[in-house]
Amino acid sequence: MSAVQYNKSRGYDTAVVQRIQRTVGVEADGKWGRRTVAKIKDWQRSRGVAADGKVGPGTLAQFEALWAKDAEPEGDEDLDDRGDDEALPEAEVDDDDAPPARATVEVGEDESAYAYFDADVDIKEGDRGAHVYALQNDLFAFGFEPGRPDGKLGRGGLRALQGFQIAAATPDRLRGYARVKVPVTYTGGSTRVVDAATRAEIRRWKEQGLRWQDPSSDFAERRVKVKDYAPMPRSSALLVDIPAVRAGKTKRLHKLAAEALAAMSKAAEEAGHPALGIQSAWRAHRWKSRKHYEEQMVKRYGSVQKGRRYVAYNSPHETGLAIDIGVGGLEAKSKTIPQQRETALYKWLVVNAFRFGWRPYKREPWHWEFPISLRAWETGLSDWRLSDD
Repeated sequence: MSAVQYNKSRGYDTAVVQRIQRTVGVEADGKWGRRTVAKIKDWQRSRGVAADGKVGPGTLAQFEALWAKDAEPEGDEDLDDRGDDEALPEAEVDDDDAPPARATVEVGEDESAYAYFDADVDIKEGDRGAHVYALQNDLFAFGFEPGRPDGKLGRGGLRALQGFQIAAATPDRLRGYARVKVPVTYTGGSTRVVDAATRAEIRRWKEQGLRWQDPSSDFAERRVKVKDYAPMPRSSALLVDIPAVRAGKTKRLHKLAAEALAAMSKAAEEAGHPALGIQSAWRAHRWKSRKHYEEQMVKRYGSVQKGRRYVAYNSPHETGLAIDIGVGGLEAKSKTIPQQRETALYKWLVVNAFRFGWRPYKREPWHWEFPISLRAWETGLSDWRLSDD
């Protein structure tokens, strides 16, 4: 019996399958397939057990042992807390109770869906399917705003598509970690249809690893919100170690964010700044429920309304795509915000962080976010290029 058939025969709930998928780093569609099995084999191999891709009682027990640690505190959760004199007008929070249900239209095992740009099929308003889901992820990765991918080309997706077509008619791009000018090769218009010219341009962008950001706004927010992703479990294979402020200590971050952070840190050092030691990165969701959170806010601050000004219910840090820098005069301390904005490191980040995919939270000079597509977040594969090899 194949691993796919075996795992299906076990009758696991969809939620369990999705949790396994998030742990091994594959799209959490709740369905057994070849890619999920391949990732399970990698995970088993990394733990020194038989890599057969089957989730029997023994493998499930190993998953459950990891999951039991998912809610353990990371030790820096209080960095979301602020004293009465430190409240910000708007906290670095995302106070929705939970992410929306994942899209019902999934790419699944249809690998051709992510190569929609090689198919001789137009994509237009109202179209649905895995190829639209793939397009939505690509548009976000390129730097546009289609909304959370749902497999339907609606208003947000059409705006993002038109934005891509307009940008494609200009020479401005990001490639690697630099702004570049490229020859304009796009032959189409701003049609809001993925026609032959648009498909060819999408392939070109992915082949060359091109992205776009408005040249007039290098220092622009693009907020990471838990509702657009989900809390990243401690057990995820996509969380990797990064250097912390304290020598010999580490924090954890999504692998794609960690890759970009390492490049940004190297560039900062070359510019005469300290390596980017991190005060806080990924951390677990700290509240047992919304009720638990509200009870704590009333206990600490007298009301939920006041407590929300000081303490996050959901934090971008839970996604593994946010950092608090703790060197060069930067630290998670609201009292010194004016002084932090005058530091040489902060001024360098304002001018350069965008090149590495990092975006600011302007109210907190120490806090930076790494927005990526939902697919990239779930799989660790970057949607803005054809291959990560």
